[in-house]
Amino acid sequence: MGDEHSRPAPASTRWDAVPDPAWFVFLRNTARRLERLGDRLCAPWNRLKASKRSLRIRLVAVLVLVAALGTAGIVGAVQLDEQRIANLVATSSPGDATVLEQDLDDCSLVLDLDGAAQEARTDCSNTIYEPGQTVRVVSDPRSWPELIVVGPDQDWQGNAEYFWTPLAICGTLMGVFAWFVAYQLLLKHDRDAVRLRAMGVKPPPGAYERGILRLQFAPQRVRYGLLLGCAALSVGLAFLIASTDNNDLQRDQRLLKTEPRLEATLIEHGVDGKGGYPDRVQLGDQRVELSRRLPNSRSLQLGDTVLVIRDPQDPDIVTPVNFMDDWWNKPGGQAATALFALVPGAMVMGVAFRVLASRRPLSAFEPETADGHRT
Repeated sequence: MGDEHSRPAPASTRWDAVPDPAWFVFLRNTARRLERLGDRLCAPWNRLKASKRSLRIRLVAVLVLVAALGTAGIVGAVQLDEQRIANLVATSSPGDATVLEQDLDDCSLVLDLDGAAQEARTDCSNTIYEPGQTVRVVSDPRSWPELIVVGPDQDWQGNAEYFWTPLAICGTLMGVFAWFVAYQLLLKHDRDAVRLRAMGVKPPPGAYERGILRLQFAPQRVRYGLLLGCAALSVGLAFLIASTDNNDLQRDQRLLKTEPRLEATLIEHGVDGKGGYPDRVQLGDQRVELSRRLPNSRSLQLGDTVLVIRDPQDPDIVTPVNFMDDWWNKPGGQAATALFALVPGAMVMGVAFRVLASRRPLSAFEPETADGHRT
């Protein structure tokens, strides 16, 4: 016994007896400081969310009006400037200048005017100006020394009229977006369902959930009738997509037999994917985008000649004569297009079967009976 009491105690193996590394202590302290800083920064926002609902409703209304009117004001200012330029072009006497270079993407020209290089604006049409070509210009007193290119291929009045429609559309869309964001941030937390969910309590079924439950527990004849209607809609949608693509292909094939071949110059390779654009060619003095893919375009060099046909009803539609060599226009590609056309209908039928042909509610719809209570 004496030997046992005199024996030294074993070293502690508890994790808290081991000192934390310096880097871990630094990160932990930094996280705590950031948390305290976040609390201080969020304090005014939390006080605003806890303020009177009437005050927050007025604030939401102000935000919606500012967003809608501000966006409409910006679009309107652009439209008024375009109208000013159209009036300037119609009433001013133009002069002559010589083209030095052109930037089609920037809608601008560099001109030689009385021995000095000056920049000029175009109406962003696809007209190509060759170096050394003479153009007519007028001076803009508000943006001197910038010049405005005029001529039969510059439709400044059309540009001014184009902006009236976005004036209303952009303002309305921005107002709706501002209302949605402001409601989510300032008003949604007042709803009883949100407060109950925050406390971990399942709220009573809402209007949307009750509608789903009524569909799930509707008579069999009603549910099967809706399923047949969704099936007809899906098949019709797939047929519409596939037939539209096939009709366009057949029309281009007919034009290929009747329209003359035109020589165009490849000036820019297309870019695939989101935000991409097709190959661009120069046809006469116009830069145009091909309406269909140019087969093996990567094997062509910029400046190579490409044979195309032009749609007589819409001269802006230019198609390469060898478009049928593209895989998507061959039978296999057409079959793939038909399969893609089935995707929207399959999604519709998936939702319809889940709601109308199954009594097991989705995870968002916990009640299992028509009155919204669990059995």
